[in-house]
Amino acid sequence: MALNQMAFLAPQTAAATSGIFDASDCDAIVVSADNLAGAETVGLRVMSGANAKQVTDIYAVAINLSATLPAVALEGGAQYQFVKSVTAGLCGVYVSVKNG
Repeated sequence: MALNQMAFLAPQTAAATSGIFDASDCDAIVVSADNLAGAETVGLRVMSGANAKQVTDIYAVAINLSATLPAVALEGGAQYQFVKSVTAGLCGVYVSVKNG
């Protein structure tokens, strides 16, 4: 099993939308954010064609990174996009890839 973490959205305070992270050749990824506080979030989107749709759990509840959920594992085989809210402190979004 190999896990390699990379900064996918550089630490910043401004709201930002990432490019597309292609996890189609990955077994799984772990997405994490640092320095989130209060109501600050990073939205997790999965691409469906050209459209980005909210990542949800099996009960159709939206999954977003937050101060209380700073990391989440997502299935490989898809493309993802991350939407960071304005943050008080520098906040980056990181992806760890799992293969094998």
